[in-house]
Formats: sequence, structure tokens, C-alpha cells
Amino acid sequence: MNRIILIGNGFDLAHGMKTSYRHFIDSYWEKCIKEVLELAINTEYENEEIIVKQRGYGQITATNYKDFSETLKRQNIKLIFKNKFFQIITDNSSIHNWVDIENEYYTLLKNSRKAGSYSVTQLNSDFNNVKNKLVEYLKEIETNFNNDLGKEYLNTKRIIGYKIYHPFKLKDFSESSLNQKAELEYNLIKKDLEALAEKQITMDELSESKRRLIQRIDSKKPLSEIKKLLQSDSATNYFDLIPRRNNIPKF
Repeated sequence: MNRIILIGNGFDLAHGMKTSYRHFIDSYWEKCIKEVLELAINTEYENEEIIVKQRGYGQITATNYKDFSETLKRQNIKLIFKNKFFQIITDNSSIHNWVDIENEYYTLLKNSRKAGSYSVTQLNSDFNNVKNKLVEYLKEIETNFNNDLGKEYLNTKRIIGYKIYHPFKLKDFSESSLNQKAELEYNLIKKDLEALAEKQITMDELSESKRRLIQRIDSKKPLSEIKKLLQSDSATNYFDLIPRRNNIPKF
């Protein structure tokens, strides 16, 4: 048997991890603005996404894209986007306070056949650039989160691991699932029960786990007895109810 853990959207945000698209875009501009301000006056700033044409401007105290772009306009400094897709999601994030990157990409892709529109080749190139930046950002967030938590993080991982690998409680299962499990367990000892009844083998020849289970149930109605035992608090004494660890990360 195995256990599936369903984690709802927002699990990371609920634990203080800044992993939304808005967080990603805001962080990008915060770092960008800092790099621009560290340059000497009249020095042009350029990276993969933008170019800032500096012309000896006054003081800039902006920490976000909206304030930064407005300041540049007032000082007649050009902000040029080399990545059109990044410009679109930045503008939408600034205007609406949120952005759906997948939806923006899909909309642009649908409109790519229109004359004079965003070409598919350029769109995919710009999108991949943003995707790679997002991956780098999320890795950084994860690393910082792990480092900040320290012992608390390790303890949290142990608690999660305990929840994942804790024995199943069959009394919480549906009736059909319980019946299937009872049938499976019964089939594992069915031949042994028949052989014991016909005195072809003795209890001493059985494994300890089988011997313990057979001694516990009524041989006249083994299936119903197994089903009842599966729902009891002592079920783990007779059945292997630990989730499989195949393809599940270790904690």
C-alpha cells in the first residue's frame, strides 16, 4: 500500500515563502534598481531583459518597478525592454498587483499569427529566459528558507516524514477498500488454513507473522475476522500497514 499526500496551492506561501509570480517580479526589480544605482553617473545599465540609458539623473529612492519607471520618465531617461514578454508581465503585475504568467503566454501564443504581432520564435525565446530566471529565484527562496529555519526546519521534515510513513488506519478507509484489503490478507493465508485443517502442516512450520494472525482469528469465518481485526487498534500487530517508500523522498 502507498499513501498520497495532497498539498493545496498556496502551501508554500502559507509558510512564509515568497514564491508567487508577483514576488518573483518584485524581487527582480528590487535587485535591478539596486544595481542601477550602484553605477556611476552616465553609465548605461544592461542585462538580458532591460537597458537603462543613464544621463546624469538626480537621486532615485524607488524600490519597485512603478516608482522606478516613473522616476526615469521624469528625468528623461529611457528604459528599454529587450524581453517583450517580461515587459508585459511586469506591466500587468504593476497595474493589477498580480500576474498569471501561463495565461499571458497562452494569450500571446494564440495571437502570434496576427500580422505584426509577437512571433512564436521570439515569444518562446523571451518566455524561456523568464522561466530560467524564475527557476533561479525559486531555488534561492528555497535555500534561504531552509537556512533560516535551521533546527526547526529539520524538525518539520521529521514531522512530515512521520505523517507520510505512519501506519494506515483501516477504520478510516472506505468499505470497498477495506473489503479489498481483507480479501488480500485472507488470500495470503488461505492455503495455509486449508493445509492446517487437513493436517498437512503444523503451526510450527509457518512464519511467525502468519502464525500470529491465524492464532488470532476464527478459522470458520476468517475473512470477517480479518476485516474486524484490520479496523482494530491492534491491527499493526498482525498486518503490514506501513506505506511503501518507493519513489517517495526520504526524510
